[in-house]
Amino acid sequence: MKRFWKVAAGIAGGLAALAVAYKVITYDPVSRNIDNVAAIVCENQRGTGVYLNPSYMITATHVLEGCEGGRVINQVENFSLEEILASGEISSHDDITIFSVNFPYDGAKTLTLREEPPQIGEDVYLLTMDYGLGQPTIRSGIILDHDENNHSFLTSTEAWSGNSGGIFFDEKGRLLGIIVRRNEEGTLSLGKYTPALLVFDK
Repeated sequence: MKRFWKVAAGIAGGLAALAVAYKVITYDPVSRNIDNVAAIVCENQRGTGVYLNPSYMITATHVLEGCEGGRVINQVENFSLEEILASGEISSHDDITIFSVNFPYDGAKTLTLREEPPQIGEDVYLLTMDYGLGQPTIRSGIILDHDENNHSFLTSTEAWSGNSGGIFFDEKGRLLGIIVRRNEEGTLSLGKYTPALLVFDK
């Protein structure tokens, strides 16, 4: 994993000139899914959850671990995490957790999963909850590195506190993976995808 940050340190400066890597944008294939984003707010931490369809959500496993007094807040409703997890169907792998929700959200669209792994140099779009603005946002960047063995990819996409669990899309609006980490400055973000995600077909 350290190799990711070393690679990034050597090339991120040149990428800074690419304004597209750091703008909050509206990009139709991705922005049409913005209503799928939900805030996961705990007494001790916060993160992002995204509906894969009206009945299932995805987030980073570490967002749920140790979450005290958690609430899931989508565009129209507000549930306790305990209530929304009541159905008990949870699948976790590689810091990715998919779980069924006890209260389906009709406002959520069914996302398309991409089967091909990310490619270095391709455009990527991060859809997350922005706690500074109090609303979902989309930010863009490019794939800087890809570690197939660890199912990880490094991007130039800006990321902030509470973004873990947000999702990366490709330019066609297909789900690439989720954000699990960022660097201290928030100028680089680490995504995870996993073959286990591809068997999701609810």
